[in-house]
Amino acid sequence: MGYYCNKEIASVVEPSEIALANNPNFVVFSSKGNTANCQKMKGSIEVLDTYTFVGQEWDARDNYSFKIVEKQSGAIYSFYGTYDKKKVSDTIFYIPSKSSLEGGRLLSQREAIKLITQNIKECLFKNPFLENNFDISVGTELNEDGDIIENNILYIVAKGYDSQYQFELIDNGVSIGVSYTTYSPYYQYALDFYMIATSEDIVERMGWLNIKITQGSDTIYERKWNGTLDPLKANDNTYLLIPIAAYETFGESYKASMANIVSVLKKDSALLSHLDITLGDYNCFIKSPNRALKVEITGPHFVINEVDISSTVSADTIDFGTGAYRIDLDVYTDHQVFPGSTDAPSHMGNYLTTLSKSYFGKPLWFDLSTLLSKKVAYSSAFLTELELDEKDPHFKLWSNADTMTDYRFIAKRTDGAIHEPFYYSSPLYALNGYNYTLNPINLEKDESGDSYILDFSQDFYAGEFTKVKPLTTNFIRTHIKGQKQYFNFIHKYHRMATRPVGGDNPLPFIGLHYKLYTQSGTLIKTHIERGQPESSFSKVNTALLQLDQFLPMYNGKTVGRIDVSLCRWNKSKSLGIDEPEIIISTPLSFRILPEVLNEVNDFVFLNQLGGWDTMNFGGGFSSEFKSASTTIYKTLQPDFAIQSEIESVAMKSVQEQKIVQTSPITKENVEWLRQMSASPAVYELSTKRYILIDDMSLKYNSTDELYQVEMKYHYTDTFNTKI
Repeated sequence: MGYYCNKEIASVVEPSEIALANNPNFVVFSSKGNTANCQKMKGSIEVLDTYTFVGQEWDARDNYSFKIVEKQSGAIYSFYGTYDKKKVSDTIFYIPSKSSLEGGRLLSQREAIKLITQNIKECLFKNPFLENNFDISVGTELNEDGDIIENNILYIVAKGYDSQYQFELIDNGVSIGVSYTTYSPYYQYALDFYMIATSEDIVERMGWLNIKITQGSDTIYERKWNGTLDPLKANDNTYLLIPIAAYETFGESYKASMANIVSVLKKDSALLSHLDITLGDYNCFIKSPNRALKVEITGPHFVINEVDISSTVSADTIDFGTGAYRIDLDVYTDHQVFPGSTDAPSHMGNYLTTLSKSYFGKPLWFDLSTLLSKKVAYSSAFLTELELDEKDPHFKLWSNADTMTDYRFIAKRTDGAIHEPFYYSSPLYALNGYNYTLNPINLEKDESGDSYILDFSQDFYAGEFTKVKPLTTNFIRTHIKGQKQYFNFIHKYHRMATRPVGGDNPLPFIGLHYKLYTQSGTLIKTHIERGQPESSFSKVNTALLQLDQFLPMYNGKTVGRIDVSLCRWNKSKSLGIDEPEIIISTPLSFRILPEVLNEVNDFVFLNQLGGWDTMNFGGGFSSEFKSASTTIYKTLQPDFAIQSEIESVAMKSVQEQKIVQTSPITKENVEWLRQMSASPAVYELSTKRYILIDDMSLKYNSTDELYQVEMKYHYTDTFNTKI
């Protein structure tokens, strides 16, 4: 399950956690807009500053105050800060100062601001109107290390679309800034007055207005205007402000002054090429039709808010009906999170690339396997590690197949200038496998309740649990003494424990459980080996089965079948745990064939699920070796002899092809061997050479209705023939 940092932008159909790299694995993004042609109200509260020293109580009340107005009823909810923790209430939140002592250490300014943001959030949740009608959350961002951290912006998003969710945010413009808006195809700002001073000195210092417009990292416009109370000083750079003394009310003073401001702003043609400026009754409305532009309006004498736009807009939450947005996927790999481990989106891994698609009002999708299929690999270390002497330091009970790669992504909405993250994926994994494109294999639970993924978060001793299946599609096979057989499984690791000082290992062990049967099906013996702690396993694991140690006789009885399963046990004296062995997988079953009637010529291949399977081609062997020469003629010299060269070899070319056949096999085994012909990695076990399959053909025997597979192949190297 992924992590939303903004749930209001898009609905996400998440990809499969573990999927085959060569089969589709989609993530889909779609609008959350409803059928009504309206949008949810959204507001934000940003803590702008904090101070080194605690001031007077009225400083906290004045500097950290704001109001939320319920538009339907007109109810006003006022909130403000306090420096005294004892005064915290349903409407009063605590303000720590920079360098104050919290939790035994001094707060930095950033930490103090984040704590104030959290305190405001807790205060708002105490208000029934806000708690019942709005989602309130602190925004997140990526820091320089790629970690996801909370910032100092509190978001208030309506849970519905009706008039009961309409509200207005009002701040004091000092240490807390607020804005509220509905989603719309453009930005609009309202310019109003705090007050108009009666002193020319104050107007010169406080009555200025600055507008800055940026696109991306480039500033494309910036200009500052000044105010004055003297009509003789008014010009294209200076607007005339009229104090209340000239009128009976503040409103008339504000209206006349705002008209003068609009008149001056409209004289700037460069400004009007980017913004639309209109005069309201007592306000100046500044609209930016281009959402790619960022508009910053500052002026200490003015109230500047992004305002609710009452015009009808598109219900599309991704692009507001503008068609000017796209979805970007920043893809990261090597996040080092083991499947099933407890995850927090703290580290994304190493940046790989960005996938991008434009959005045009329809669900938008990305096939992640298209990218990751080029990165997955495999390891052939099992060919040597598992066959070493157990005293060899390089010997391993289980080898890392290394057929799984990890990745995750960040989904962003962007208009070309502003990149807004809204979804962080959980850790994802691609398995080096293949199948029919339109028939992807489900690695999770099948119809019988089993899975290809071993999930250790289960309680294996509490009744029913999901058993893991060996990583193959052929669970019933034949075996001849001398063959090599492998057991593979996907490990979804879920816990970690440390070894107690002086104690034993408290982690459960995983090993192989052998059941030996006679040809009639009578149980001969059970045997357990290849055990190691959970924490020692890789994502995909391969073990070499020790079947031959039981053949041909065991305890005086001929072995006719061997079933191999994974088992688990946990015995720790230091923790007082004594859990018995329990089988946690479905079996891999081997029917034993007499070695005197069959030959061994093993090949191992990477199967369609990312595990290693073997097949015996003991039905016949032949080899074709062809050579050709390129010659040159030499000039005969006077000292010629019988051994002299007239026509000489310049270069030899060699073509070598080997042909092997199986013994008669069933149709099910033939179907299984299709994987071998499509596999990217096949090895001849007698030589441990990587081979290339040239051709595989079937020969049908109508007498016994069995099949015989013939395979032609060659080595990747040949004789060094250049002379």
